[in-house]
Amino acid sequence: MASTVSASSSECDSLPANVDITKLSNADLDRYGLPYRGSMPLAKWESIVDSAGQHVCGHLVDGKRISGGRNRTYGYPTLNWAGNVADGVDGPYSEADAVYYVPTIASNSPVGVSAEWVGIGGAGGVIPGGGDGLTQAGVDAIKNSNGSTTYEAWVENLLATYKDSPTCGPNVCILESQYYPVTAGDRIQVVVTQNQMYIGDGGSSSHGSWSFEATYGPYPDDKTAEWIVEAYEYPGNLCNFQSVTFYGMGDTQGNGTYTGPFWQTHDFTKLQNNNGQNLVSVGPLIYNTTFGPPDDSNEITWIMSQ
Repeated sequence: MASTVSASSSECDSLPANVDITKLSNADLDRYGLPYRGSMPLAKWESIVDSAGQHVCGHLVDGKRISGGRNRTYGYPTLNWAGNVADGVDGPYSEADAVYYVPTIASNSPVGVSAEWVGIGGAGGVIPGGGDGLTQAGVDAIKNSNGSTTYEAWVENLLATYKDSPTCGPNVCILESQYYPVTAGDRIQVVVTQNQMYIGDGGSSSHGSWSFEATYGPYPDDKTAEWIVEAYEYPGNLCNFQSVTFYGMGDTQGNGTYTGPFWQTHDFTKLQNNNGQNLVSVGPLIYNTTFGPPDDSNEITWIMSQ
């Protein structure tokens, strides 16, 4: 993930004063750098739009391939993912979203990396029946050898190419920190649909808020929806992110129903080392109304680095 994208060449049109955002088409939302609503509850979608901050548009992507709670059926061991995967009879999935706060990397963390993201698809190597494509957006943390920590926001479509941006590629844009600063404690909102990746930062005491969206096509793999912590450089250390909680975990099913993984058949993934030891703990899905329907939340906690 060495490529970056700046805001200078992708400013959105300004949203007119007093516009009724509920009347805007998806093309209008693209023009203003705002996330699609789909089947998301109106109040939740309006809160995302209100916190979008400086609206910055992304680059077009040309995709080449792309009860009380239902059972969390199995914890699949993996070498890089930890978190929840909505799958099974409730798919296909046209959207996934969540809010989380960027975790603080421990001062005594070993050198390493971690990433928190929300996505659709790409679970073929993780769970039975998963697909080959993955569309995702999130934040990386890199614990450097000098003790400092670098945070980077990004969007990625593994089976697509960014056709109009030489600074992105082949399938990922790391957002340049000059325009998209991220620090520990920032509130991150991610919405991924079948033709849009959106990430927004609600800001912190040290910088203002921003948002970024990229459109792409054709549709990605839609067999699963995910809320994940990843050790994205393997082999290598998972830096000590301490813990992170995904709030308001939502997804839209093929029939248009908007709900959360707690109410669906879903699995979870266990990030392990080659000796079968868990590197993180994936807590239970719990009811939490902090960010509104569907009120699902999940805490993931660091255990060890490798």
